[in-house]
Amino acid sequence: MTGIIFSGFFLACSNQRVAVIVEGVETTDSLDFTTPVDTVTSAELNSIHYFPLKGSEEHFLGSVTKLCVQDNLYVLGNKGQDKIVCYNNKGEFLYEIDAKGAGPEEYLEIANFATTPTSIYAIDNFSHKISQYSIADGKFMSKKDINFVALDIEAFDDDNFLFTGLAMYPNSRPSMDNGNYAVWRTDGEWNRTGDYIPLPDDYMEPFGKRRWFTKNGDKIYFHFINYDGYFTFDKEGGVQYSPVIFKNPWPRVEEKAVGDWQEAEGADYLTKTPYIAKTCGLFEIKSDNKLLPYLYEFEKSQFYQTPMSTAKYTFFDIQGVKDNTFIGVMNDNFDLYQMFVDYGFPKADKESEELLKEGGMCLLMYEMK
Repeated sequence: MTGIIFSGFFLACSNQRVAVIVEGVETTDSLDFTTPVDTVTSAELNSIHYFPLKGSEEHFLGSVTKLCVQDNLYVLGNKGQDKIVCYNNKGEFLYEIDAKGAGPEEYLEIANFATTPTSIYAIDNFSHKISQYSIADGKFMSKKDINFVALDIEAFDDDNFLFTGLAMYPNSRPSMDNGNYAVWRTDGEWNRTGDYIPLPDDYMEPFGKRRWFTKNGDKIYFHFINYDGYFTFDKEGGVQYSPVIFKNPWPRVEEKAVGDWQEAEGADYLTKTPYIAKTCGLFEIKSDNKLLPYLYEFEKSQFYQTPMSTAKYTFFDIQGVKDNTFIGVMNDNFDLYQMFVDYGFPKADKESEELLKEGGMCLLMYEMK
């Protein structure tokens, strides 16, 4: 039986959304962004260290559009290249999945992917299938039909998945009927088992994302522009909503669900799904027409902005999180690395510097307190 979670809006006469109630979903205390502190310091950040991905210059990714941390493996993908690469906990290259084509063990695209302790699952919306690969060695295992279009996938295990497939502005309605829900859950045969967060008719996002879900441990996080906060999903079917309070929120129009893009000029809003660690969260927020990462410390209920005068505590291209460590990616750009170091960012070891010079990739491990 499909489980449905209903949501509703309270809107002021000005059409600005002043409060949100998500019926059937537990709501946490609000995260107050109205007075962020203007610096991240060593009181919040324990250390930053480099993790070189050996051989990454030979197994090149133009950029990383999704990073999954599964046990002791780092699985990185690039949507534009339709390619996935995997490294172990020593930074050693294990394998790549690069099988674009029309054959029985090939795919037309990798729209997105997710990992479990046994497998990698890759969405191909062109052929309406999901391919399964062994996470141990990258070998093809199976390919199954799906009856929906999905922009992102995340997994609790091999029989419990979340999907989203929001249409994006100006006109990108999916070719298959996803239903009017922002998120849905399936089993391992891709049968729908739950629907979450109903959408207004003809809802469209004003802009897209590389990834819509983030994950840490047994929790999966989700955000889209119709809500100022983020949703937390658990394996058993529970959902929690955490609102973020802005001084100048983006106006929402009831009939359209989201106001015109031009109305967002100067507004404050969350642009990406946050990465949630054990003690803090990392949020990308547009405020005062500036797009910056902000750290939120849960115990102190405080947002912190990366200091503008130094790169010492800059959160660079965060793509993942594990336990209480945020994971950034520095890829094929030694000049940018050197510029960051000149402005106070921690200097890398010789191996990492040489790898960046050769066009390779390093992960940046931000261990939080």
